[in-house]
Amino acid sequence: MQNFGAVYDDMSADFLYLRRGDALLFEEAQKFLSLNDMLLSVRKKLRRHGKTNADFGITEPTIENRDNLTSKAEVDDGVGNYFNSNFGSLTDEQRAIFDQMTGHIDRKRSAQKQREIVIACAMSGIDTTLLRLGTTFHRKFAAPILCNPDSCSKLKLNSNEARIINEACLIVIDEVSMMDYKLLVMLDRFLKELMQCEKIMGGKLIILMHDFRQILPVVTGGNRCSIANATVVTTHANKKHASYTKASIEPIPTKRESLLEHARWLLSVGDETVPSVIPNTNIIEIPDQMVVTSKQELEAKIYPNFLENYNDPDYIFERAVISTTSDIVQQCNFEMIEKLPGDMVISRCKV
Repeated sequence: MQNFGAVYDDMSADFLYLRRGDALLFEEAQKFLSLNDMLLSVRKKLRRHGKTNADFGITEPTIENRDNLTSKAEVDDGVGNYFNSNFGSLTDEQRAIFDQMTGHIDRKRSAQKQREIVIACAMSGIDTTLLRLGTTFHRKFAAPILCNPDSCSKLKLNSNEARIINEACLIVIDEVSMMDYKLLVMLDRFLKELMQCEKIMGGKLIILMHDFRQILPVVTGGNRCSIANATVVTTHANKKHASYTKASIEPIPTKRESLLEHARWLLSVGDETVPSVIPNTNIIEIPDQMVVTSKQELEAKIYPNFLENYNDPDYIFERAVISTTSDIVQQCNFEMIEKLPGDMVISRCKV
């Protein structure tokens, strides 16, 4: 045990170095997995001599099989309950899309029932918060920030992250309207090499979710034509092999009719079907229920019964004031804080 303690730091550093291929894991996860690898290696060597880790006061490994190591942050133990509680609320059109996707995976059983691996990612950090255990596309596939036609993923094909992607039966990418087509080409090239398959996307089922009425790719100094040409609809990986299904909005029993009307109005704005109030212009009329006459009225509408609910995390989390400038938002924040009971306290730190 004394000898093991003397070489512990050097050994752990070696095993951490071997984990360098798992570049997408958080630093703490990398350290945990590398330590587990070291304890597995020590136990394997001791067993050759009929000994165990416990014989020398050495901790047993937490995970038995290095090849099955998966970050706990990527395992959703509540997926079954989530599926059962939400499946019944799907509309007929949404159910048809679900059946089409699961039909590609298994004609008899759904991916959820088989406990298969499904990867969900999005093109921005904000969007990942709307996905269960979601992550960004760049993080999951180690994509370069500045991507060119010849760019490659930084993932090593023998890394743990690459193994998870290899075993995944479905990959969902949200907000691909923001994706530069070169990223999709890079993904196609990476999956072909990883899967050792020349089919599009290496034969993987990829679901691209988008709304091209929203944010498009950023092209420095680009005009409308160059921005449109940067979208994923221009690439061969999408144009020749992807099929599109547009889901319409249908009433859901758990949603109020007012929310449904608001959603339809937003879609009509995006489709440019809202009539203009002045001919030959893009000036439209805002519904009365969306109009406020003062900032105080806006705060009251967004935060009703504020003093009774400000201690409720869900009440705060579900609401936000969005403005064209941060100054207005900061002013709203200050006014809302002033309403809280008690004296205001300013904490200062020394640099």
